[in-house]
Amino acid sequence: MAYAGTRSCEKMDLKRILPMAAASAALVVGAGLTTTASAAEYERFVIDKSFGYTWGGWNHEKVWGYVKDENADGACAQVTIYWYKSDGSIGDVDWTNKACPKDDIEYFEKAAGDGPHWKASKVYISLDKV
Repeated sequence: MAYAGTRSCEKMDLKRILPMAAASAALVVGAGLTTTASAAEYERFVIDKSFGYTWGGWNHEKVWGYVKDENADGACAQVTIYWYKSDGSIGDVDWTNKACPKDDIEYFEKAAGDGPHWKASKVYISLDKV
């Protein structure tokens, strides 16, 4: 299941994705992902908006990747990650460093929970203009 916030796959620049995905069958979807992947496996994600771009991998315990600012508009691109508990409530929220000015790239790796880490029931990934 995917939530709103991405362009269709036909509009994605696959030249940017495939080298990093090592020619694997990457899952190209928007934000808010659910999967049956085990803790050791990762699903791929891409969110491409007019102001920025993010690419990476995720499972129910970690999210990693990068965020890039693509506009010289004085704003930044930033990823927000929502980690959900099994009861449907948000258990943790993480923010990446802001990518700015234009063409700046920030790499990130985040885990569910601030103290002891835990396995989220659902992960929602959002690319925001800040």
